[in-house]
Amino acid sequence: MSALMMSCDAAISQSFRHNHNGNCQQSQNRLLDQPTLPQTFDVKGVKMLEAEQCMICEIAFTRKLKVLNRTSMKNCKRCGRAVCDQCSDQRRQLALQDTTLHRICDKCDTEMDNFRLRRNHEDVLAAQKKKIEMLNNQLVQLEEDKVKLEEDCRTELRDLQNNVRARYAKRDELNERLSSLKTQITNQNNSRNLLHKQICDLENAIADLEVESNRLMTKQNLIQTQTIELEH
Repeated sequence: MSALMMSCDAAISQSFRHNHNGNCQQSQNRLLDQPTLPQTFDVKGVKMLEAEQCMICEIAFTRKLKVLNRTSMKNCKRCGRAVCDQCSDQRRQLALQDTTLHRICDKCDTEMDNFRLRRNHEDVLAAQKKKIEMLNNQLVQLEEDKVKLEEDCRTELRDLQNNVRARYAKRDELNERLSSLKTQITNQNNSRNLLHKQICDLENAIADLEVESNRLMTKQNLIQTQTIELEH
């Protein structure tokens, strides 16, 4: 019976050492992303609390041999809580100058993870803040460019409106000159028609005068002929 118990104790001890080594290796790997640690940490200065049950899962502690007992009281080396083995199966480095891996409870393990997550979250927030600041600067630059473009558009619009008004004024001036020229042409046409009528009247008068002159010459010749005949 004693031999059987010793065999069981040896097997359980070997299994515990295997699990302990595995947890240590896992904690060693987690050191790569360990949050910022203090330079030193006085483990002996942490007050180790005592309790009748685990301060995390509240399972009652028993007084069996620690090798066989997973519910015997352990203490977190970081906060001093009295915890069971299952609630303190993590091992972590607690100081930068001390690479020893100490037993910590699940709450401290979560706090250290949360610290790393919070730091990553702060880094993300800082990056987002920087990006927002950059976007705000871009918005300010875009707003300035928008104001400049609007001013350029207004200036160009004023220039176009001035050009259009100048062209309309030129068109009105040309239309006025054209109307004046049309009036002058009409007056000249009227004057030409009047002169043409006067010329026609003069030509008719001259024709009448020539007829009258021919009649008078004929009459004069007739009188001269009669006078000559009377003299003979």
